[in-house]
Amino acid sequence: MMLPLVESFPTLSGEAPTAGRPVFLIRLAGCNLDCAWCDTPQRHTVSRWVEPTTLRTEVLDWHLRHPWGGVLLTGGEPLLPERSEVVWNWIESLGVGVPVWIETNGTCPVPVRRPVNAHLVLDWKAPSAGALIPFCEENLPNLQSGRDVLKWVCGRSDLDWAARKRRWVGERWPELTCYLSPLWEDLSPQDAAEWILE
Repeated sequence: MMLPLVESFPTLSGEAPTAGRPVFLIRLAGCNLDCAWCDTPQRHTVSRWVEPTTLRTEVLDWHLRHPWGGVLLTGGEPLLPERSEVVWNWIESLGVGVPVWIETNGTCPVPVRRPVNAHLVLDWKAPSAGALIPFCEENLPNLQSGRDVLKWVCGRSDLDWAARKRRWVGERWPELTCYLSPLWEDLSPQDAAEWILE
């Protein structure tokens, strides 16, 4: 199965937990959500179809020159069921020395057993996103502290919701790292920081 790419390029990551780290960003086309404030309007536009082995070669060639870097796999939704097995196999084929952070909306199941180089960044969509498919809470017990993270992108109207979700997660998985990212058009980083510190 070939993978549909929106784009792929080396860059510095701008988001937690990889912020500031060199990454080879791979954005797969296709998503099962249509969020109101999606930052990827081209998420359904395929710029090229690529064989997993070709993409593996591109990543490994880059990683030889940047061994401290990793891969940021995003979308759209990289773990859509019709391609998830191919994606997991591709990640494993890179080897344990190439960390892969998978930014997923958390609506698709993630396996309990997965490649050791795979790190999940589950983005639990806030109400203002208008996501019609619910977050798969069954994924949460599969997250591993120190390896995976949970994040919420929130506008001002989502803050109380995010606080309730954070408390709920903290009671069950207190070691799990969680992030709140402010929705730029609606909530400044300063206001988000002040709210967190209240």
